[in-house]
Amino acid sequence: ANSTPAAKAVRAVRRETLARRVQSFFFNVLFQLLFNSTAWDVNAKPKLMERELLEKFPLKSRNYFIDAEWVIRLTRANVPITEVPVEFFKRSHGKSKIHILAALSFIKDMIIYKLNLR
Repeated sequence: ANSTPAAKAVRAVRRETLARRVQSFFFNVLFQLLFNSTAWDVNAKPKLMERELLEKFPLKSRNYFIDAEWVIRLTRANVPITEVPVEFFKRSHGKSKIHILAALSFIKDMIIYKLNLR
């Protein structure tokens, strides 16, 4: 059996609006360019890692950027992250709390993190 210290989902099938897919594409490309990362679909869930990694790289973010921070910190430490394709289903109940302000906050956090202000 193969062992990997960290793994994350990557949504292979997405049932979202065109606007949401374009936004996700933009975020992923921007993330890859800013952080020299090959990870795709940074905010996809779930994320798994060995306990030792979490202890070695405690996360500081307390918002939507926590997933991105997780990928950045492991990538910078040369920890391999296995991406596992998953099928993403549209929400069946409730409404998403993600809106334009959350998207702008995510971009702001990317810039702050890139400038090492966090």
